Amino acid sequence: MKKLLLILLFPLFTFSQEVISLSIYQDAKMAFVGDKRGNDALTINLRIKNEWQGKQLKNSYFFVAPEFEFAQLQEDYYRYSANVGQRFNQFSKLIEMSYSIGYGLISRSNISATSLGADFETQININKSFAFLLNLQVIERSDWNVVRTSGFLGIKYNL
Repeated sequence: MKKLLLILLFPLFTFSQEVISLSIYQDAKMAFVGDKRGNDALTINLRIKNEWQGKQLKNSYFFVAPEFEFAQLQEDYYRYSANVGQRFNQFSKLIEMSYSIGYGLISRSNISATSLGADFETQININKSFAFLLNLQVIERSDWNVVRTSGFLGIKYNL
């Protein structure tokens, strides 16, 4: 876990960006309902993302974001990914929207697999430092040969 935090926070110590943020998400279905695989409500499925904002353009900016996901399922699930995306932030002071694509590695039990993913996110700004996040994640689960979608709720802090 210490190595993960160092990787996610490394940019803070090496170069300046417009804004660097840290987001934490919980899968809404796993928090409130569970699933049909024997995982009850209140199952932990957390994502931690460190977003590095590029230069502000007219209506948006591009970003890169390393991410770590952990789910405490019947078999612990880990996903490490690198993502790039675009956030539209000039249409409203309250709401921002983004999309991103990423490539990652899945690890569970004795299985390791690569994974492609996409995120679609709505950000509701609370103030300049904090925002509430609604996130739709689409992930290629190459460990199961399926594509899965998940809805996440999160909070974002601009460092």
